[in-house]
Amino acid sequence: MARRPTVYDVAKLAGVSTATVSFAFRRPDEVRDSTREAVLQAARELGYVPSGAARGLARGGTGVLGLQSFDLLTESDLLSPPAAIPVDDGPPDPRVFPLYVDEVQRGFELECRQRGRSVHISNDPRTPQDVTDHAGRVDGLAVFPSRAGLSGVADVLESVVRTVPIVLFSMGGVSADDAFHRVQADNDGGARAVIAHLVDHHRARRLTFLGDLAAPDYQERFIAITDELATRGLAPLAAASTAAVNDATAADDATATQHAPDIAAIIADISVTNLPDAFVCASDQIAIALIEQLTRRGVSVPADVIVTGFDGILASRVLRPTLTTVRQPMADMGRTAARILAEEAENRSETGRTVILPTTLVLGESCGCGSGSTELG
Repeated sequence: MARRPTVYDVAKLAGVSTATVSFAFRRPDEVRDSTREAVLQAARELGYVPSGAARGLARGGTGVLGLQSFDLLTESDLLSPPAAIPVDDGPPDPRVFPLYVDEVQRGFELECRQRGRSVHISNDPRTPQDVTDHAGRVDGLAVFPSRAGLSGVADVLESVVRTVPIVLFSMGGVSADDAFHRVQADNDGGARAVIAHLVDHHRARRLTFLGDLAAPDYQERFIAITDELATRGLAPLAAASTAAVNDATAADDATATQHAPDIAAIIADISVTNLPDAFVCASDQIAIALIEQLTRRGVSVPADVIVTGFDGILASRVLRPTLTTVRQPMADMGRTAARILAEEAENRSETGRTVILPTTLVLGESCGCGSGSTELG
């Protein structure tokens, strides 16, 4: 591997002092905009990460692995109004906790503990430089997908990966640079299994997909569903606009919503007099919100309409009716990511590796099958 760039390299390329480079990262408000931009541009070109990494390298590594998220991946605002959810220090609402990120994080931390490594967690960075700073404190970084994708920080990740190994818990959001490692569940197989069950066992034909197609994982599930329906000679999922969702669900095909901030409103506006055979939701949280809203409006799940989710969070099992969903091996995903980073910290590979873990179709009451599970390869 190439030598890691230093603060001296950045200072030389930007034409400034090493002290100015340090201030550009640590105290940006005290550096002129043009100077700061010159430093950051030089850092991006070189793949430089700031002094935390340098101090760690002097000791032979920090002994720390990092987890980075850009939002909590929670869609809890789709559930009951805030006033209906306790905000004190009592037990958390099982409908919104633990989340996908919580279970992945648990696996990550367990693997790190087993390997004698510490974990540094950062979420909701204010600037791309916050991500760079985080990378500078660790020997490797695992990155959660964002509902809005990773486009806002793609440049900094593509720069940092040249010096710090990075694992992405999603295939999308950054370039196809083979320097990235990737760990995720089998979105394609899980989504296809849901459709096979709905079509073959329940004879469902009119399907509506609910999910934000800007999220890479949701988009993968949507594409797999569309392809599976086409393979079976059924109408493919059509991308419907927010305003057209009610009309589209009346058609003899499947529909999709595309804008996350509008999903709550879409759920509230669903016509209960013209329901599809099944709602296929991109996540358990969306499915839970949908079932809650339908129940309030006198619609019975699954007697009047089937609802399915994706993730297999705890809430899907305590919900009534229990949710038919695709269970991701979230703890295993966290462990796998930590294992890759620990190995890469010891001996950096020239190219990244991709690990896709199998999912499990969990049959619940929301499709009328009761409880049980079917393993997916």
